[in-house]
Amino acid sequence: MQIPGRIWLMVVLGLVTGLIAAGIAFAVSSALPKTYEARAVVFVGSVTDTNPITLDSSQALADHYAGLATTAKVLEPVIRALGLDESVAEVASSVTVRSPEGLSSIDILVTSSTPGGATALANAIADEIVNLSTPPDAVASLATIVHPAVDPEGPSSPRILLNTLLGGVLGFVLGMGLGWLFGTRPSEI
Repeated sequence: MQIPGRIWLMVVLGLVTGLIAAGIAFAVSSALPKTYEARAVVFVGSVTDTNPITLDSSQALADHYAGLATTAKVLEPVIRALGLDESVAEVASSVTVRSPEGLSSIDILVTSSTPGGATALANAIADEIVNLSTPPDAVASLATIVHPAVDPEGPSSPRILLNTLLGGVLGFVLGMGLGWLFGTRPSEI
C-alpha cells in the first residue's frame, strides 16, 4: 500500500513546523523573567464557635481585613519591616487578597521575582493583619495565621514545558494544514 503524496507532505510539514514552533516557544519562554508565587492564609474568629451570628461576624471581619491588606495601613509597616525600596502601589500590584465566602479566612497570594521575596512579603502581610486584629491590651488576636507562606519549589511563570508542548502542537496542526493546501491540485479546489 502506498501513502499518497499529499499525506506525506502534510506529515513532513506538520513535523517541521511543529519542531520549529516548539523551539521558538522554548526559546521565548526561557528568556522571559521568572515569577514566583507564595500563599499565606489567615483565619479570623474562633475555630470552635458554631454560633451563626459569631460566624457571620468573623466573615465580615475577614472581608474587612482582606480589604485592608493592600492599603497603606498594612503595606507601609510591611515595606519598612522588609526594607523594601518600593511604593505602596508597587507592592500592592504584586499582591492578590481574597476572603472566600463562608470560610472566615483571608488568602494572601504574592508574586515576586524571587521565591524568598514572595514568601517574605506574604508572611509579613499576614503578620500585619494579625497585628491589626489584636485589640489594645489583649492577649489573643482575632486572627491567626493557619498557613504561613513557604518558598515555592519553582517558578509559577513562565511554564516552559507547557508552552513548548503547546507551540509544538499548534505548529504541527498549522503544518498539516499547509501540507493539505499545498498538496491540493488547483483542479481539486
